[in-house]
Amino acid sequence: MLEEQNPFGSPESPANPVEPESIRLSGMMLSHLKGASPWIRFMGILGFIGGGAMGLLGIIILVSGGALATVANTEFFGVLSAFGGFIYIGIGALYFFPSLFAYRFGVCLKHYCLTYNNSELEKAFKNNYALWKFLGVLTIVCIGLVVSIIPIGIIIGVAGMLSL
Repeated sequence: MLEEQNPFGSPESPANPVEPESIRLSGMMLSHLKGASPWIRFMGILGFIGGGAMGLLGIIILVSGGALATVANTEFFGVLSAFGGFIYIGIGALYFFPSLFAYRFGVCLKHYCLTYNNSELEKAFKNNYALWKFLGVLTIVCIGLVVSIIPIGIIIGVAGMLSL
C-alpha cells in the first residue's frame, strides 16, 4: 500500500545530505540573486530612513506636546503627546532591526555574486533567517496585544454604556 504524503508536513532531509561546499548555483539562480541584491539593500536603506523619520517625529511630538500643554495650561496635552511621542520613537527603533538584517542580506548577496565565496552566501542566509525570525516574533507579539486589547475595549465600552 502506498503511503500518502502530507502536503503540509515538514520536508524530510535525505539520508545522505549534500555537503554545503559542493552546492553549485545555476546561472538562473545567480541571475536572480544579482537582481534581488540591489532591491534588498534599497529596502533596507528605506527602512533606516523611515525608522529615523519616525524617531524624529516622536521627538517633535514630545517637544511640541509639552509646549502645547504649557500654552493651553493643561496636563492632558502633555500626557497625550508623551504617550504618542514614545510610541513613535519605539516604532522607529523597531524599524532598525529588520532594516539592518535586510541590508546585510543584500550586501552579502552582492559579495557572493562577486566572489562566489560560500561563507558570504551563508552570511546572507543567516541575515535572511534573522529578518524573518524577527518579523515572525514581532507578529506574534502584535497578535497577542490585539487579542488582549479587544476584550479590554469591549469591557470599557460596556461599562461606559452602563454608566449612562
